[in-house]
Amino acid sequence: LRSAWKRKFGDKAKKPKRSLLDRILVLIAFLCGAGAVLLGRLAYFHLSKISGLPESFYSLQNRGMLLIALVVALTMIVIFQLFTRPRMQSLLLGSVLMHFGESALAATAPQFYSEIFSADYVATVAGATGDTAKG
Repeated sequence: LRSAWKRKFGDKAKKPKRSLLDRILVLIAFLCGAGAVLLGRLAYFHLSKISGLPESFYSLQNRGMLLIALVVALTMIVIFQLFTRPRMQSLLLGSVLMHFGESALAATAPQFYSEIFSADYVATVAGATGDTAKG
Protein backbone atom coordinates (compact mmCIF):
# COMPACT_ATOMS: atom_id res chain seq x y z
CA LEU A 1 0.00 0.00 0.00
CA ARG A 2 2.80 2.39 0.88
CA SER A 3 4.73 1.70 -2.34
CA ALA A 4 1.57 2.30 -4.37
CA TRP A 5 1.12 5.64 -2.61
CA LYS A 6 4.74 6.61 -3.36
CA ARG A 7 4.37 5.61 -7.01
CA LYS A 8 1.22 7.68 -7.39
CA PHE A 9 2.15 10.78 -5.42
CA GLY A 10 5.91 10.50 -4.86
CA ASP A 11 7.86 12.15 -2.09
CA LYS A 12 7.21 15.83 -1.86
CA ALA A 13 10.30 17.93 -1.66
CA LYS A 14 10.61 19.54 1.71
CA LYS A 15 10.92 23.31 1.74
CA PRO A 16 14.49 24.09 2.70
CA LYS A 17 14.84 26.00 5.94
CA ARG A 18 16.78 29.23 6.00
CA SER A 19 20.20 28.94 7.50
CA LEU A 20 21.49 31.38 10.08
CA LEU A 21 23.74 32.98 7.46
CA ASP A 22 20.78 33.52 5.13
CA ARG A 23 18.78 35.17 7.91
CA ILE A 24 21.71 37.44 8.73
CA LEU A 25 22.10 38.36 5.06
CA VAL A 26 18.41 39.31 4.87
CA LEU A 27 18.99 41.68 7.79
CA ILE A 28 22.16 43.01 6.14
CA ALA A 29 20.18 43.57 2.93
CA PHE A 30 17.59 45.63 4.85
CA LEU A 31 20.32 47.75 6.40
CA CYS A 32 22.05 48.13 3.03
CA GLY A 33 18.83 49.45 1.51
CA ALA A 34 18.38 52.01 4.26
CA GLY A 35 22.06 52.93 4.12
CA ALA A 36 21.98 53.33 0.33
CA VAL A 37 19.18 55.89 0.58
CA LEU A 38 20.94 57.75 3.39
CA LEU A 39 24.25 57.75 1.48
CA GLY A 40 22.47 58.85 -1.70
CA ARG A 41 20.81 61.74 0.11
CA LEU A 42 24.06 62.69 1.82
CA ALA A 43 26.10 62.55 -1.40
CA TYR A 44 23.58 64.59 -3.38
CA PHE A 45 23.26 67.12 -0.55
CA HIS A 46 27.01 67.74 -0.46
CA LEU A 47 27.48 67.58 -4.24
CA SER A 48 24.75 70.16 -4.76
CA LYS A 49 26.76 72.60 -2.60
CA ILE A 50 29.64 72.47 -5.11
CA SER A 51 29.53 75.26 -7.66
CA GLY A 52 30.54 74.73 -11.27
CA LEU A 53 28.60 71.53 -11.96
CA PRO A 54 26.19 71.45 -14.91
CA GLU A 55 22.90 73.28 -14.28
CA SER A 56 20.91 70.10 -14.93
CA PHE A 57 22.56 68.47 -11.89
CA TYR A 58 21.14 71.06 -9.52
CA SER A 59 17.59 70.63 -10.87
CA LEU A 60 17.54 66.86 -10.21
CA GLN A 61 16.61 67.24 -6.51
CA ASN A 62 15.04 63.95 -5.30
CA ARG A 63 15.87 62.16 -8.54
CA GLY A 64 19.56 62.87 -8.03
CA MET A 65 19.43 61.29 -4.60
CA LEU A 66 17.60 58.27 -6.01
CA LEU A 67 20.17 57.82 -8.79
CA ILE A 68 23.06 57.90 -6.34
CA ALA A 69 21.18 55.55 -3.98
CA LEU A 70 20.58 53.13 -6.86
CA VAL A 71 24.29 53.01 -7.67
CA VAL A 72 25.16 52.47 -4.00
CA ALA A 73 22.50 49.74 -3.65
CA LEU A 74 23.72 47.93 -6.77
CA THR A 75 27.27 48.06 -5.43
CA MET A 76 26.12 46.59 -2.11
CA ILE A 77 24.19 43.86 -3.93
CA VAL A 78 27.36 42.77 -5.67
CA ILE A 79 29.60 43.08 -2.60
CA PHE A 80 27.31 41.22 -0.17
CA GLN A 81 25.86 38.74 -2.72
CA LEU A 82 22.26 39.89 -2.21
CA PHE A 83 20.94 38.26 -5.39
CA THR A 84 18.26 36.00 -3.90
CA ARG A 85 14.63 37.02 -3.85
CA PRO A 86 14.24 37.46 -0.06
CA ARG A 87 17.41 39.53 0.11
CA MET A 88 16.34 41.76 -2.79
CA GLN A 89 12.91 42.23 -1.20
CA SER A 90 14.54 43.13 2.10
CA LEU A 91 16.86 45.62 0.39
CA LEU A 92 13.92 47.23 -1.38
CA LEU A 93 11.91 47.39 1.85
CA GLY A 94 14.82 49.05 3.67
CA SER A 95 15.17 51.59 0.86
CA VAL A 96 11.49 52.47 0.81
CA LEU A 97 11.23 52.72 4.59
CA MET A 98 14.27 55.00 4.77
CA HIS A 99 13.03 57.15 1.90
CA PHE A 100 9.60 57.73 3.42
CA GLY A 101 10.61 57.45 7.07
CA GLU A 102 13.44 59.94 6.96
CA SER A 103 11.32 62.67 8.55
CA ALA A 104 10.56 60.44 11.54
CA LEU A 105 14.24 59.58 11.91
CA ALA A 106 15.26 63.24 11.67
CA ALA A 107 12.64 64.16 14.28
CA THR A 108 13.83 61.51 16.75
CA ALA A 109 17.58 62.05 16.21
CA PRO A 110 18.07 65.70 15.19
CA GLN A 111 21.57 65.82 16.68
CA PHE A 112 22.66 62.96 14.40
CA TYR A 113 21.15 64.60 11.35
CA SER A 114 22.56 68.05 12.16
CA GLU A 115 26.07 66.55 12.13
CA ILE A 116 25.54 65.26 8.59
CA PHE A 117 23.25 67.88 7.04
CA SER A 118 22.72 71.59 7.65
CA ALA A 119 20.44 72.75 10.48
CA ASP A 120 17.98 74.25 7.96
CA TYR A 121 17.64 70.92 6.17
CA VAL A 122 17.15 69.04 9.45
CA ALA A 123 14.44 71.48 10.54
CA THR A 124 12.69 71.12 7.18
CA VAL A 125 12.83 67.33 7.14
CA ALA A 126 11.94 66.89 10.82
CA GLY A 127 8.93 69.17 10.45
CA ALA A 128 7.66 67.50 7.28
CA THR A 129 5.50 64.41 7.00
CA GLY A 130 6.83 61.35 5.19
CA ASP A 131 5.01 62.08 1.92
CA THR A 132 6.02 65.74 1.68
CA ALA A 133 9.68 65.39 2.62
CA LYS A 134 11.84 66.58 -0.23
CA GLY A 135 15.57 66.71 -0.28
